[in-house]
Amino acid sequence: CADRVTGLYCRLVRAPKWKWVMRSVVGKYLGTLFLSLSLALVSASAWAAIGRILSFEGEVLVNGEQVTNETVLNQDDVVVTGPDGVATIVMSDNSVLDMESDSEIEINDYNFNPEDMAENTSQIGVLAGTLRYVSGKIAKDDPANVSFSAGTSTIGVRGTFISISVCPEEGCD
Repeated sequence: CADRVTGLYCRLVRAPKWKWVMRSVVGKYLGTLFLSLSLALVSASAWAAIGRILSFEGEVLVNGEQVTNETVLNQDDVVVTGPDGVATIVMSDNSVLDMESDSEIEINDYNFNPEDMAENTSQIGVLAGTLRYVSGKIAKDDPANVSFSAGTSTIGVRGTFISISVCPEEGCD
């Protein structure tokens, strides 16, 4: 580090403060890049999911299998709560579906793309029981794109909160 060129190199690159700055900046960005790639590779299936079980209690099944904390929802999934089961579902547009005990829903058609609002749709079939719904981005952008079917009825959403009950043939309690 005696001559002019290497002296400048020594002062800029090899100086202790620059080593510390370079190590912390490079370490920070490499750590972030590594974490991002790990999340993308490990949970690739979660990126394609249209919703997930936010919380549940008791017997809650998705397509006949008991849910876990990692359960995600996809198109045409059927969610069933048992006599002691309740579930809260959050969809990718941040809408919330709250299922009571002895309920069953089917995700008939769901598409959410924040870049293309015209393509967004949410159609949920309520097959049995009680479902409460708090609207999300799809209903905010165009309420006509959100509908629920219950038996032979179709329900459109024109507000932010609805509650639907489908009674069995023997009647409601």
